Amino acid sequence: MRVAIFLRAINTGDRRVTNAELIESLRGADLTDVSAFQAAGNLLATADDVAVADIVAAVESAIFERFGFRSEAFVRTSEQLATTVAGVPFSDDQLAATEGRVQVTFLGEEPTDEVRSAVADLVPADD
Repeated sequence: MRVAIFLRAINTGDRRVTNAELIESLRGADLTDVSAFQAAGNLLATADDVAVADIVAAVESAIFERFGFRSEAFVRTSEQLATTVAGVPFSDDQLAATEGRVQVTFLGEEPTDEVRSAVADLVPADD
């Protein structure tokens, strides 16, 4: 299966990891055809017969072993990404106002009602 891997805070502060270093660090993590997009910790890979939870664990472990810091990994299958893209909750006018800068946030687990409420309170009235 084809997966997208999003790494949290891979290049922050004084920390810099090149795409080549990142791809090399994942050798042996049951991933093939690994490629990177920009220098932001966005990867594409093929993972045959591997559960998503196992991919997360392998990637997070490989990053820690190679670079000595922890980076949370969010893995989504191509089908999950297609569902995300198809589920755009914005009107055409709202999308036009973003000037192509729509952002999506992936979470590691389902948020509680309390967390949802706290986040909703952060949204400005005009958003």
